Amino acid sequence: MAPVPEDQDYSDPGTQTPEIQLKQSKLATMSEVTLSTEEPPAAPAKESGPPPVPFRQLFRYADKKDRWLISAGLLAAVLSSMALPVVVVVFGNVTEALAEFGLNQTADGSAEKLSDAIDVFVFGILGTSALQMATTMSFVFCLYYAAARQSRCLKQKFFRSALRQDISWYDTKQMGNFTTRVTDDLKKIEDGIGEKIGMIMVFFMTFFIGVGLAFVSGWKLTLVIACFIPVMIVTGAFMAKLQASFAQKEAQAYSSAGSVAEEVIGAIKTVMAFGGENKESERYAASLQGARAAMLRRSAVTALGVGMVWLTQYASFSLAFWYGTELVIESRVAGDDLYNAGTLTIIFFGILIGAANVGQATPHVEALSAARGAAAAVYSVIERESEIDANSEEGLKPEKTVGHLELRDVHFTYPSRPETQILKGISFAVRPGQTVALVGSSGCGKSTCVQLIQRFYDPEQGEVLLDGRDVRELNVAWLRRQIGVVSQEPVLFGTTIAENIRYGRPDCSMKDIEEAARQANAYDFIEELPLKFDTMVGQKGAQLSGGQKQRIAIARALVRNPRVFLLDEATSALDLRSEAVVQLALDRARSGRTTIVVAHRLSTVRSADVIIALSDGRVVETGTHEQLMKNEGLYHGLVTSQITGGGEEEEVAEERVEEEAEEEEDVVEDMVEDKDGFHLPALRRPSIPGITRLRTLSSGSHPSDGHHIGSEVNGDSTAVTVVRPASKKKRRKTAKKSGGAGGQTEEEDEGEPVSAWRLLRLNGSEWPYLLLGVVGAAIMGGSIPAYAIVFGGVLGNLAVEDPDEALANAQFYGLLFLGIGVLAFLASFAQVFMFGVAGERLTTRIRKLTFKALLRQEAAYFDDSRHTVGVLCSRLSSDASSVQGATGTRLGNMTQAVFTLFLGLGMAFYLSWQLALAALPFVPLCVLGTYVESRQTSGNMAKEKSDQESGNQIAVEAISNVRTVASLGLENMFADRYEEQLKKTHSKYMKRAFLRGLVYGAAQTAPTVSYAVVFAIGKHLVIDGTVPYSHLFMITESLIYGTMVIGAAVAFSPDMNKAFISARRVFALLDRKPTIDSSTQAGLKLLSPEIIEPGLSGSISLDGVQFRYPSRPAVTVLRGLNLKVQPGQTVALVGASGCGKSTCVQLLQRLYDPERGDVSVDGQSVSSLHLGWLRSQIGIVSQEPILFDKTIAENIAYGDNSREVPMTEIIEAARDANIHSFITSLPAGYDTRLGSSSSTQLSGGQKQRVAIARALVRRPAILLLDEATSALDTQSEQVVQQALDRAANGRTCLVIAHRLSTIQGADCIVVVNRGRAVEQGTHQELLAKKGMYYELYKTMG
Repeated sequence: MAPVPEDQDYSDPGTQTPEIQLKQSKLATMSEVTLSTEEPPAAPAKESGPPPVPFRQLFRYADKKDRWLISAGLLAAVLSSMALPVVVVVFGNVTEALAEFGLNQTADGSAEKLSDAIDVFVFGILGTSALQMATTMSFVFCLYYAAARQSRCLKQKFFRSALRQDISWYDTKQMGNFTTRVTDDLKKIEDGIGEKIGMIMVFFMTFFIGVGLAFVSGWKLTLVIACFIPVMIVTGAFMAKLQASFAQKEAQAYSSAGSVAEEVIGAIKTVMAFGGENKESERYAASLQGARAAMLRRSAVTALGVGMVWLTQYASFSLAFWYGTELVIESRVAGDDLYNAGTLTIIFFGILIGAANVGQATPHVEALSAARGAAAAVYSVIERESEIDANSEEGLKPEKTVGHLELRDVHFTYPSRPETQILKGISFAVRPGQTVALVGSSGCGKSTCVQLIQRFYDPEQGEVLLDGRDVRELNVAWLRRQIGVVSQEPVLFGTTIAENIRYGRPDCSMKDIEEAARQANAYDFIEELPLKFDTMVGQKGAQLSGGQKQRIAIARALVRNPRVFLLDEATSALDLRSEAVVQLALDRARSGRTTIVVAHRLSTVRSADVIIALSDGRVVETGTHEQLMKNEGLYHGLVTSQITGGGEEEEVAEERVEEEAEEEEDVVEDMVEDKDGFHLPALRRPSIPGITRLRTLSSGSHPSDGHHIGSEVNGDSTAVTVVRPASKKKRRKTAKKSGGAGGQTEEEDEGEPVSAWRLLRLNGSEWPYLLLGVVGAAIMGGSIPAYAIVFGGVLGNLAVEDPDEALANAQFYGLLFLGIGVLAFLASFAQVFMFGVAGERLTTRIRKLTFKALLRQEAAYFDDSRHTVGVLCSRLSSDASSVQGATGTRLGNMTQAVFTLFLGLGMAFYLSWQLALAALPFVPLCVLGTYVESRQTSGNMAKEKSDQESGNQIAVEAISNVRTVASLGLENMFADRYEEQLKKTHSKYMKRAFLRGLVYGAAQTAPTVSYAVVFAIGKHLVIDGTVPYSHLFMITESLIYGTMVIGAAVAFSPDMNKAFISARRVFALLDRKPTIDSSTQAGLKLLSPEIIEPGLSGSISLDGVQFRYPSRPAVTVLRGLNLKVQPGQTVALVGASGCGKSTCVQLLQRLYDPERGDVSVDGQSVSSLHLGWLRSQIGIVSQEPILFDKTIAENIAYGDNSREVPMTEIIEAARDANIHSFITSLPAGYDTRLGSSSSTQLSGGQKQRVAIARALVRRPAILLLDEATSALDTQSEQVVQQALDRAANGRTCLVIAHRLSTIQGADCIVVVNRGRAVEQGTHQELLAKKGMYYELYKTMG
């Protein structure tokens, strides 16, 4: 038998008549037809794991109440299956009574006997239905509710255990999909230990009872029919295995395509900058080929499986009724009454119902197996003992902490990189209250020391001591409470400022929070906010600038009142002004505390008591700044590489020392006043129900406005928004509109309504496949009434007195059944396969067209909060699937349903209009019952998913930021929040379980009750001779069973509303005309004076440029900015974050167009130039360059996508970028694949140099350097700066930098403030002016 798809979970045999039971597998095939063209879910990555747990161990964490519920549920399931003997026996009895009546209509008492038999049948069915509904409701409720309770317990235990694990465990896990896998595993367990166990019990009990009844009734016929059971089971299992294999391959291919889409859309500005749109479209299309082949094979296997089911069933009908009729005739002639119409019916339906139930049990058994495997993975985490357990009570908790730190001969290797030794016998000590700075190049072990002190890891050799005690002897939670940590990228959680600070010490008062904020130099800016400490910071602090986040992180660390303070690159990613404020806060915070500082900017550690220089995991030199400078060793080299400018810098530094007291107040005051230059990334996030946007800051905001200050992130300055709790009415309204991930609204760029005709035309090129599929569906629709006619004829034939005539009729009906089977095989194969092919082609076409259309859109399109990477990738997959499912598949199902219904009605009214009218009211009832049952299953899944997402958000936030959670000791707090959220959603499960059982039971009993009522009405027509009893079977089978098929087809068909919404989105995107279209061939290509081919000389001009980002129209970024750059000149743009520097770069690339003014190159407006050609003349290197999941050679060649870049040019570009020697040192050389995240393969400096090579390989006339070295350590910066200097030689170069030491040699420096160029000149000229540049320069160390 073909496996029943998950949507058809509820196919319990109990209260249904044997005919209905036999056809349950046909309902399965109907749903297979519907589901055959849908895309499977993404296949999870295969990972070796523990062996599946034994069945009994699935319930390892069930409590006493759970065990009681499980026992009651299983008992109810057994009782439910016990209804089968009653149903089969009473149906056999009424069949025998009808046959006897047909043979002896004129005999005395025959009418009364028939009337009594039908009454027994009717009341037996009604009574059994009532019993079955009660027991069915009971076992579904008990098992579903017990599973929900156990799932909640497992989630709690799993989450607590996951948070309890040491960091090394997380290092060896793939954290990108960890939470998703966990959710899937827990859901598999819940499915496997829920009502599916009851289903398995019912199915197998039904099988054994059915076969037992058959053997008791007549072993000869039973053995003949039983020969089809292994054929059905083996065929179904084999087809299911093949289908699953192809589905997995298809899912993996779609997953690969999804990864490409996510990578490309996430790096869309890089793709635009390097003209990679066509190449990425081709890469995406190529990644779909595997899915296409797998989908075709899956469709073929599914079609073959469905066809074999129909053929095997009808073949079994043919043999059973032919041979059974022969046995009945023989028994009638012999007078032994061993076989009669009743025993024939009991044997036939007993065997075939049993076989059908074994087939239907297959997916439930698979779910149970999946649960065992998932339980092994989940239980292994729950029961894993962490080597460093923050929740353990073991270890010393000294009453007093002095703060003396020491590392003695520490050797260490990260568990995830066992081949690389990080620390090689490092030793140093820090006295109480002393400040010690660790300096050195990237990878020398500085941050590793910080992590060992927090005991995130244990050293392989040596000791880490606090106050003379090995940290391994101390209680882990107590140890971490003594330490305050501020890192380079501090993690803030999605709550208020006050709560984020309180996370440092949960029992602190509001007074403590305010005092910590003052010490962290954060109090003033917080008080400027409308909601002050109640201001929401957004996910990961997205509402705040870098400096603000750092100061809140400092306050969070200070509120703990730690004895040990660890500062790991706390200011390296900030601009100069923000760094000055944060550095003042840090200097104040470390007073009187033992402090270890890790810093790349050595100007921030000059005042340290001791500076320790590390190299290759060893201490190279130790001393004060002055001592180490005199030694002229490693530290001296690092410092001198950062300092240029000679006398001027020393002079300015001296002035700064003298003015430092005033500087603190001035800088803070400037940051409050200069709000127009600072913008927070707020509109990048989706709106959240319950939060309403208060106001958006414009560039002209004044101090009195009292709004946020912010910063520009990677040149993408964003508006500030302040949030406040929304009113209840507003929250309800917002909640209604929100949906999807992250609360995305549906009222978005969906375009004009789409007609069904246009939807069908999209699939128009597949019309031959669709036509054949529709023909197959029409034939399948007619097969149900045909079956009903032959079935009624077979039973009517049992009343024929002449044995020879009866046998001849039996052979004829057997051939008819066989013919219907062959026809059904061919028709169902055509329907499923043809719609599968059409669906695959449409899916691939929509994906390709949609992806290509996405890459054609302007940059502003992707700035829209409705167009996040996740949303667009999700739509790319789901919209294609929804649209194709609603064209061919829906068309086929509706064609089949229409033919079944109208042919059935026509036949019924032709045979007996009275019986047809009697059965007609039950047609919508059966349709509704089957439809509601099927929809309720999928509806519950959607509701459960929605309920789980809120709890999962807490888990995601904690697990993705596990280091911050561990360092703050927040494991129990997050676990308690998670359990509280689970408690809220769990309260819904009781009602849901009851409703699920009620709908399930009612849907199962509706058809059987319909049979009983129609038989009750029809008995008078049969008795008085108006209608032959065979017509009674024909009409009931055709209408009642036929309408069940219709209900299943409609229920399993894709949601048309969802399809039209998806179609509107697809067509809206395809029809959309981007304001800046990269695919257009219009525009000029200029000729360079030096060469004949098109090229630029490199002059740049921005004249009176005014600009606002389309996603933030209230914020004016550029206000009449003017800038001139001569060919071959190097011009640097400097200024505070958010002043518009990076915006100039993006306008020059024509990622956006200015509102006013003009951006031109070589005297031509960029808007008049060919867009692809313009971008090909520009090379860009940004602060955090994005490299793709390709080889290093392919990444470099990506710089010029207009041609195949020869390897010689790639190597030449690598040499110019100072990266060739490193690449050749790798085992795979230029063929080294960078993986999905290049940051895991290359250091920051290496990534930058690959990006420089990528920019150089296109031989650009203009080179744009946007913060290209700001995030690098000193050594890496020096190497990269050399590469940049070499790259800029002979080219027009526009540089943006926070570190002013890197641009002092520029031909011209332009100071940008509030969207205007306020100063320009050389470094010396601007220092002499003592204007804004001078002030910025003073903030350097």
